[in-house]
Amino acid sequence: MKHFKNFKQYQPDTNEKKEIAEAIGAIFIKSDEGKDWYEVQTLFSKDSIKVCYDSDGVIRATSNDNSDHCISKMWPINMSVLEVENNAENRKVDSNGGWVVRNGKVQPRVLTLEEQSALADKEKQSRYSEAKLRMEPLIFASEIGALTQEEQQKLTVLKTYMVDLYRLDTSKPDSIIWPEIPN
Repeated sequence: MKHFKNFKQYQPDTNEKKEIAEAIGAIFIKSDEGKDWYEVQTLFSKDSIKVCYDSDGVIRATSNDNSDHCISKMWPINMSVLEVENNAENRKVDSNGGWVVRNGKVQPRVLTLEEQSALADKEKQSRYSEAKLRMEPLIFASEIGALTQEEQQKLTVLKTYMVDLYRLDTSKPDSIIWPEIPN
């Protein structure tokens, strides 16, 4: 299986490549090993899975993203490319940030406490925004004296939910117990 690291842009060094760059604006990248991206693409197996990963090892693109595992659809500038076997386990890999390459192997990403906390903050904000949107027409109805008793109950439940969200401590993501989203 192939593994090429740290593709960076470079100025073409042959007349042919210089002409291509000038004629169509092609960008050329090469790995730390000095291998040109356009030239190494033919070295990959057609049915293997290819992953592009960043300097932190986080997978940012995968040939799973297209059904034919076509390497030419990838552009690994400022990334590395690893070829892995096309098996059930590797087909689970996606480019949503939940997978990494460590020591030449693909594995699930273990988030740091800071990353977990940031995700919890994002989830908290999303839930808060959704509840606020649901409350808005009820508040307007209340302001003009047109709120029904049932709507008053919904508004009270949504306000309680928002207070519960506000009080959540996202710095301890493992201990978060999310309040139930009201109907």
